[in-house]
Amino acid sequence: MTSILKAGFAFLAYGCTEVQMMAPDGKTLVIANSLERNNIAVPLLLTPVLRGSTHGGGHATSSSTASCMSFTAKYGFIGGISEVGMTVNEHSLDLSGFQQPQDGVPTLCTGDFENWVLGTHRNVAELAAALATVRVVGTDGGQWGVADASGASVVVEFVKGVLTLHNNTVGADNSGIGLMTNDPTWDWHLQNLNNFASLQPGWYATNNAKITRAVPPEASYPWKHNAYNADAPRVPEPIGHAYNLLGLPGDGSPPARFIRAFFLRGYAMLAAPPTDLNETMVLAQELLNSVYKVMGTVAARNSEDGIHTTPISSIKVVSNDPMPVRWVFHRSRADMMWRRLDLGKIDFSANATSAKRAARVTTASFAYVDVTEELR
Repeated sequence: MTSILKAGFAFLAYGCTEVQMMAPDGKTLVIANSLERNNIAVPLLLTPVLRGSTHGGGHATSSSTASCMSFTAKYGFIGGISEVGMTVNEHSLDLSGFQQPQDGVPTLCTGDFENWVLGTHRNVAELAAALATVRVVGTDGGQWGVADASGASVVVEFVKGVLTLHNNTVGADNSGIGLMTNDPTWDWHLQNLNNFASLQPGWYATNNAKITRAVPPEASYPWKHNAYNADAPRVPEPIGHAYNLLGLPGDGSPPARFIRAFFLRGYAMLAAPPTDLNETMVLAQELLNSVYKVMGTVAARNSEDGIHTTPISSIKVVSNDPMPVRWVFHRSRADMMWRRLDLGKIDFSANATSAKRAARVTTASFAYVDVTEELR
């Protein structure tokens, strides 16, 4: 089935992981995001949403009389990124509870939220001010990660009808959080990081140096020396790499993905920090690989839950200086080749012919490059 979407992804992902990093220039923000659901969105075609297009209308829910506000896009957008560098990633949040309609206050329906953010706001500060002037109404659980070309970022959550904007800015020096997964809420994930404080970035051979014991002459002991030096055998001594990560959760749950992304990103940037934008994007790709879900391995809650995988991943790249960058890359589980949309080369003006065309950003078939001819 071919899916053609104007704004990006027109369905709520059951699980997602967003990881942000600032490139070494301190100005170019890289936002990696995995979309975790079943495989319904592949292949995916995207068409631009033009300035002057109208959105909204209808009703908040099938049983509601509240009307969704209508609005006109001031900025063009495609694939969750706008021409002025606003970006949105929508994630599921089953614990969310949205606001109730209020007389005299415009009702913004959750299904229109992404278009409203991208089409009518230039930066996160504008969005924060605008959220105080509307009531966000809906029934489907969701949260949004929003960032702008300056690097400012927030997580937008509604719990028990209360709006919370969490500061998720990673910062020019990558000292901020810059992460988002799913349930529980964002602040819970921050507290949960404390439960993994025993993880360490360095070699672990000296952890138990004060209690290390020599192995006595023992005919049945299989080794004549330690695994990583030629000294007489002692215990406990390392017998393999990667034990500094012992205890790092490897399952696909939101808490595990948050912890894994936080520590792997942190340790990678500590020991082998990217030296340019290209290396930052490669690290973003590696982090997406670390949270990938193999189809058929995640148990479904019921027959309607579907089989989870990671059908689509994206990387958004935005900056204001020295030259504005507005890129979005996509790949699918079948074809891991990245496909880029450069918004600086797309005509978003009203009545532009670009809106009549579609770009295929993911495929549903295994893909490869045959290099046999290079040997002939």
